[in-house]
This record gives sequence, structure tokens and C-alpha cells, in this order.
Amino acid sequence: MNGIKKGRKKAVKTNKGKSFFSVTFLCICLISVVIICYKYVSFDTSKVSKIVDNIKNSIFSDKVLSIKSNLNKVYLAVGGTKKINIELDVMGEPDRSLSWSSDDSNIATINEEGLIKGINVGNTKIIVKTKDGVNHIIEVVVTDLIVVPTMNIANTKTKPKPFLPCGRYTDEEAALLDEILYSRIEEAGGEGTRGAVVAVIRFLLLEFPYEVKYFNENGRMDGRPGSAKIDAEGRFYHKGLYLSKNKFELVKSSTKSGPATWGCNLFDNLLGKYRPNGLTCSGFVSWALYNGGLDVGDVGAGDYTDLDNELSDLGPHQQ
Repeated sequence: MNGIKKGRKKAVKTNKGKSFFSVTFLCICLISVVIICYKYVSFDTSKVSKIVDNIKNSIFSDKVLSIKSNLNKVYLAVGGTKKINIELDVMGEPDRSLSWSSDDSNIATINEEGLIKGINVGNTKIIVKTKDGVNHIIEVVVTDLIVVPTMNIANTKTKPKPFLPCGRYTDEEAALLDEILYSRIEEAGGEGTRGAVVAVIRFLLLEFPYEVKYFNENGRMDGRPGSAKIDAEGRFYHKGLYLSKNKFELVKSSTKSGPATWGCNLFDNLLGKYRPNGLTCSGFVSWALYNGGLDVGDVGAGDYTDLDNELSDLGPHQQ
């Protein structure tokens, strides 16, 4: 988008209460200035009056004090969009109209409603500015590591996602994918909320471009009598996506064939052969809950009478 588009924001929030203490402080400063002026400006009342008027106009005029946005850094797929909501901290009743611009419209554009769209891979900034010059910057990262969410509906031409290949991502790319996942969690309400868990599930199913294969768990770190104490084999009870060897330092215990990231071959003890590592059903649920900030333990599914911390024990909707 070339140039600056302007639009009046009718739903912009304001925050007058926070200005009280700053106004009080400025009033004290005004009184101090008046005293100093009377003492040092040769008692020229016209000069003092002019100085006081200038200060009063500066302090008490209608103005926007600051701009805040719901997002300060945005991650987008090429073709993806994200709506920015603005909150203004104001004094009085200033002009609330805003102008939006992009540092590089070849990477991302912004319209007058605050909707950012990813155009090409790269980094840029979105600047939102008030009429009197107060501005706010939003960082934008457009990447091809994620895709615009689509639904794979039966009997349509939508193609299923390919399976994740071994070693698909560099350490840097894996770290960026984790950043994007964490940003989605924050956008949904932050760790410990239902929205965060839904955001984790949504990211892996809809924005991550590959399907993680099912892998029969070789063991769990918690629960199930007789289960081997095995970590990250059919389950991954740690933060982020299991895409980089850097995550091996989190793995507590592995079989002789491991550790191996998602998509890389491990020996499946149940089937007695090598196949790509991934997640079991309950492994996926436990991973999603943990990354959403709900630490239920790597207990998985099952309904053993001598255990009271399995997923089935959390309530009827978790069975």
C-alpha cells in the first residue's frame, strides 16, 4: 500500500482516568513556574501572563497522550490477515482520527480499518499516527513457515496436508515456529485459559503446514502401571513444537533408538519396527493442555482404578 490511508475510528477506546495523576503533577509544575517567573522575570506581569497562558494551553488542551494496540508484534502467513485494535489515552475531547501506513507495502499492507495483510515473506513495521503526531509502531513478520487456515472438508477438492518429513526445519526456523505458537497463545488470553488450549490445537491443525504422524507411545513419564519411563516417543510433554534437536536437552529418558524429533524414525515397540515419531491421541491432548498452561502431567488416557490423575479423571468431557 503506497501512501497513508486515513479513517476515523469510532470504536477506539479511551482511558481518561490514567491522566489524573499526570495532570496533578503538571498543575504543581505550573504553580512552580508562576512563582519562579514572578521572582526572576523583573515582575513583568505581561511576560508572566504569556508564559502561564502557553503552559495552560499545553497542559489542558484536548490531546491524545498515547496509543496502545492489542498486538505489538504480528506473525502472518503470506495472504494471512490480522485485525489491530487501538486504545487511545486522551485528555479532553481531541480529534481521534488515525492514519495507518506500512514501512514496506511489498511485505505487508494495512487498511483504514487496521487490517494487516501479509504480501511477501519479510519483516516490516506498521505505523499508526494521530492528527497531532502521536504514533505507535507494530512489528510485522510475514513467513512461509505457516499457512492460511483452511478446512479439509470431505468430498471437496481441498488437499490433505502432507506428513512432516524428518529434519524439515533448521534450528532458527523451529525457534520462529515456537514464537508464532506462543504469540497465538497470548492472543487467545494467555496461558491457563481455555482459549490458549484451543489456540494450540488450532495452530498445529490449521496453521502448521504438515501433519504429525501417529506413533504408538513407547512409554510415559507419569501414570499407567507397568509403562516404561520414556519421554518424547509418541508423546512430547514439553513447551513448543518438537522440530529441532535443541529440544533433546528437555528429553528426560529415551529408548536406544531415540531421541528423535517429530517425523524422524524411531523404533515402535508395539509394532516392532521403525516409523516416524509423532503423537498418540492422548499424547496430543496432553501436549495441547500443557502448552496452553494447564499442567495435568503426562498421564495420558486410560482408566485404572488405582490412579486418579488420568485424562479420564478430569471430567466426562475429557474421556
